[in-house]
Amino acid sequence: MIRFGRLVVALAALIGVVMLIRRWGDAIADRAGEMDPAHGATLAVGLLLFGSWLFGRLFKAIALPKLSGYLVFGMLVGPDALALIPQDQLPTLRAAETIAISLIALIAGGEIELAFLRRAARLILSIAILQFVGVFLSVAGLVWALAPAVGLTSPDEPAVRLASAALAGAIATAASPAVFIAIMNEVRARGDSVRASLSVMIAKDLGLIVLFTVIVAVASAGLRGGQEDPEGAGVALGLAQHLLGSIAAGAVFGLVFAWYMHAVRAHLAIFVIVGCVAIAVVSRMLHLEALIVALVAGLLMRNVWHERVGPVFDTMEDLSLPVYCVFFAVAGAKLDLGALGAMWPAALAIVAVRAGGVWLTTDLGCRLAGQGPPLRTWIWAAFIPQAGVSVALITVVRSTFEGHEFAATLYALVLATITFHELLGPILLRAGLVRLDAHDRAAGDSGAPPAEGTSG
Repeated sequence: MIRFGRLVVALAALIGVVMLIRRWGDAIADRAGEMDPAHGATLAVGLLLFGSWLFGRLFKAIALPKLSGYLVFGMLVGPDALALIPQDQLPTLRAAETIAISLIALIAGGEIELAFLRRAARLILSIAILQFVGVFLSVAGLVWALAPAVGLTSPDEPAVRLASAALAGAIATAASPAVFIAIMNEVRARGDSVRASLSVMIAKDLGLIVLFTVIVAVASAGLRGGQEDPEGAGVALGLAQHLLGSIAAGAVFGLVFAWYMHAVRAHLAIFVIVGCVAIAVVSRMLHLEALIVALVAGLLMRNVWHERVGPVFDTMEDLSLPVYCVFFAVAGAKLDLGALGAMWPAALAIVAVRAGGVWLTTDLGCRLAGQGPPLRTWIWAAFIPQAGVSVALITVVRSTFEGHEFAATLYALVLATITFHELLGPILLRAGLVRLDAHDRAAGDSGAPPAEGTSG
């Protein structure tokens, strides 16, 4: 209890000091005419790093995931609460966010072994395909039904209504590899059930990008009455090039990193930091997706010269704590609490239907693959959280359909559902991973998925 009280006092002191610095900086800016953006960004990163770390320890003390503490602290100091990080300063944190994504995705790619994918292919494909179809149809159907009530469209606008439902359904299939990796490292889960969950997640998200590209192109054409839509077609083509280019860049980075570990193998901490910065910079310059680039790079590192890359992945995990603190605190600061307040009844309904769809299709996929409890009981929890991928996709929707009234409403609705998933998902995910990892350890983790017909 004393330790908990000290953490609260430390947090209050940190927030108080930052508020004083902010007020002092604003006074200087008023006299000088403007404030140096670098000063504000440095202060924001420092606040998010130390504050989220303290908040994570507070949440751990009450048996909740530290990641949830990072998110809640970001919300607390973000634009919709204390505003210690104002809205106009969030874009300045984009570089730190992209570097963090690169490290998290490298770790995720390093957890995937091609030999394991071959052994667990039936389980992975069964869950991924059924979940993809089931969640898409269930959420799309609900959004179709709710569309008039939430102001998305009127009943006499079937094209807009259908586009809204399809886009929301597609985004609902996304999961969050970043949240999964953070919770996985927190509970130190490394079993076959964990690897299978991550493999399903990545397979679904790659398939989602393809599906989303098709839906954007079709919706753009449909909203123009079947006429040719250069803008929509351009967005679809751009997304396709974005995906293929990211995979190609990831292959190049992966081979370069693997070569470094084969030929040099020194100064690993510096190497990892420089590598993540390089992925972030190249991705921004070439308009690629840093998450996919780093994911492919990590996968190749693990499966090419795999006997030499173990130390570099150990170094990544050693560097991961401050990265998680900043990344998820920024995610919390970016949550739109206004959208949540306006859309919470509809958003909560979508969250419930999506969770039911995830549970049902995952259970069916496990049954088809011959898997029993506890895998069948808990693996579905891995797919509840949503974060960066979902936010990126709904942002594309808002910009692509900017001239249509439904775009802003759909953006607010989907952001509200993502807020629920970000706050509640990690708690459920942690409970599931703890139980799956305990089962894997008890079973000896043979390196293969449980035998068909296993009941636990």
